[in-house]
Order: sequence, then C-alpha cells, then structure tokens
Amino acid sequence: MDELKHIKKVEKEIVRRIENAQKDAERRIEEERTRMNERVEAEVEKAKREVEQQIMETKSNAEKEAKKIVKRAKSETISLKNKGMKNIEKAIQVVINELE
Repeated sequence: MDELKHIKKVEKEIVRRIENAQKDAERRIEEERTRMNERVEAEVEKAKREVEQQIMETKSNAEKEAKKIVKRAKSETISLKNKGMKNIEKAIQVVINELE
C-alpha cells in the first residue's frame, strides 16, 4: 500500500511539474511575442520618422529649387521687358524720323 501511495504521490508531483512547465512555456512565449511586437512597433516608428525626414528634406530642396526658378524667371522677364522697351523706343524713333 505504501508503494501505491508513493506512486500516486510521484504521479501528482510529475503532473504538477508538467503543468508548471507548460505555464512557464506559455509565459515565455507570451513574453517573446510581446518583445517581438514592441520591436516591430519600434521599427515601424523609426521607418515613419525616416520617411517624414526624407519628405521634409525633399520639400525643402523643392522649395529652394522653386525659388531659384522664380528668381531666374523674374530676371528673364525684366530682361525681356527692357529689350521690348528698347525696341519700342527704336520703333518710335523710326516712325518719328519717317515723319520728319
């Protein structure tokens, strides 16, 4: 009878250890999932920051280029206007000379 009690006691201990091992394994798996999700979220946030930085840099470069183009266009417009005024003055002078 003592042997039967001892066997049942050992069985209970084995069952307890197996249950504890399963709980420990489940806890570790959950912890690893949590760490993995945190890493993924951190990488996503990092990628978002990098993309936003690239967008800001691209926007800044585009604005600088646009200012250069506008400045160049204004300069060319003024030059064309001045040439046009000179041509008008020459045309007027030609007409005046013809009328004299």
